Amino acid sequence: MSSSSTPYIPLVSLVVPTYNRSELLSATLDSICNQSYPNWECLVVDDGSSDDSLAVLVEYAAKDGRIRFWSRQSPVKGAPACRNEGANAAKGELILFLDSDDLLGRECLNQRIDYISKQPSFDYWVFPAQVFHELPGDSQLLWNVPDGRNPLTRMLLSDPTWQTSSVMWTPKAIQAIGGWDEELISWQDWDYHLRALLLELSYTWFDQARPTFYYRKSHTSTAISKGNKKTKHLRARRTLFQKTYQHIAERDAWTADRREAFAYSYWLLAIQWVENGETQEALSLLKEAHTYGLMSASTYRKRRWGIRLASLSHSRIPILSSLAHKLYWRVYHLPLKKAMPRLMFQRSFT
Repeated sequence: MSSSSTPYIPLVSLVVPTYNRSELLSATLDSICNQSYPNWECLVVDDGSSDDSLAVLVEYAAKDGRIRFWSRQSPVKGAPACRNEGANAAKGELILFLDSDDLLGRECLNQRIDYISKQPSFDYWVFPAQVFHELPGDSQLLWNVPDGRNPLTRMLLSDPTWQTSSVMWTPKAIQAIGGWDEELISWQDWDYHLRALLLELSYTWFDQARPTFYYRKSHTSTAISKGNKKTKHLRARRTLFQKTYQHIAERDAWTADRREAFAYSYWLLAIQWVENGETQEALSLLKEAHTYGLMSASTYRKRRWGIRLASLSHSRIPILSSLAHKLYWRVYHLPLKKAMPRLMFQRSFT
C-alpha cells in the first residue's frame, strides 16, 4: 500500500458487463464519471446488445478517456464471460464488479479507499448495498447485514450475504477464485462468493459504513443472464447445487450446520419445482439431498409429505387446494422459515 505520509490513491478498475440496457446504462456511467475519487478506469464489456448500448458507450468513451469498451470476445454469452474478460484486462490494484443498471454514490470509491487504506492486509473488503427502485433513496432497505452466523453457512442457506458490487477485490483474490463460472445462467454471484469463502480468503466486512452503492431491485430491462424458461433455470440451479456439494466434500468442509442450511436450500428449490408444476422433479431433488446426507431419513420422509401437500395446494378442486395450502403453510412453511431466517431486504437503514 503506501506509507502513512503518502496518500493511498490506487487505480480502481470497474468492470461492467452490459446487454440491451441503453436506457439504464447512461445513469450507471454518469455515477462512475461523477466519482469524487479520480483514479479509476471503467471497462465495459458488451454482451451483443441489439439496442443503442454501443452508441451510448461511444459517446461516454469520447467524453472520458478512463472509459474503455468492447464487444465480448468469448464464444460464451453471459455476464460471467464479460466479467472475466474485463477482469483480465484490468490494470487496477483493486477491482469492483458493477452491473450496468446499478449506481454508485458520488463518494463511493473515495469512501471505500479510505476504509481499505486503514485495513489494507485483506484479499477483499465488503461494503453495504442499499436497495432502490427508481432513484436512490426511494427505499431504506439494505441488501443484507451480518447477524452473527457464519457467512458461508448463510450462503448455503440461499441467503447471499453480500451483493456483487459490495465487494472490492484484489487481483490476487480473483486469480485464486478462478474467475466467474461461464456455464452458469443464474446465481453466478452466489457461486463466486461461496468459492471465495471456501478458499478462506481473508476479508473484512464494513457493515457499519454508510451505504454509497445502490442496487436496483426492480426494472423492466433485460438481464444479461435471463433465460426464457423457468425450467431451464431450475435445472441449472440443481446442477450448481450438485457442483457445490462436491466442491465442499472435496475440501472435507461439511459441518452439521452447513448440511442443515443446504438441505433448506434444496427444500426451497423443490418448492419452486412444485410451483412450476413438476412435483416429480421436486421429489427427485429431495431424494438427492437425502442421498448426500444433508437430511435424516425422518426429515426426508416429512418433507416428502410437505412436497405432496404443496402440490395439492395447486389442485383445481377449490376445497382440496385450500385445505392443503393451510396445512402446508402451518406445518412446513412457517416453521422452516422461522428456523432458517434469511435477511435479504429485511433490515432498514437509518
